[in-house]
Amino acid sequence: MPTPIAKPSYRVFQALHEAGDRRIEAVPQGEGEGYRTAEVLALRDQNGGETTVFVYNHDIDRRNIAPQEMTIRLCGPVKKVRKAVIDADHTAPVKAWEQMGSPAYPNQEQLSQLHAASELVFEDLGAVSEIRFTAQRESVTILKVN
Repeated sequence: MPTPIAKPSYRVFQALHEAGDRRIEAVPQGEGEGYRTAEVLALRDQNGGETTVFVYNHDIDRRNIAPQEMTIRLCGPVKKVRKAVIDADHTAPVKAWEQMGSPAYPNQEQLSQLHAASELVFEDLGAVSEIRFTAQRESVTILKVN
């Protein structure tokens, strides 16, 4: 039996599981006016090592969700920041499946491509203390800070 393809929601829960259990203060700095749907959650592991910041732009009531310009300022010494995104274009196995013609029974090579498309891909941002990006509609941006 083939291994199921991980959905984006699985990857969010996987990242939450790995993030640690100590919540730390995080205040979003957004630009623009109106109803904000982007929020921030920051967690640290028990050893006080890595901090994981989750920026999510979601509204359960499906009101007017718009992309949100975000600025994350990190306090304290930063050695390295890595960033991964879950949205319609990143960590998106459905998009990959559609691009291959939506096969009802993907072959082994296609399944491998779908598994790869479902993975979180982290980009190394270096030792930065401020990160600016656009939180797209229905997205999660994950920052791993060391």
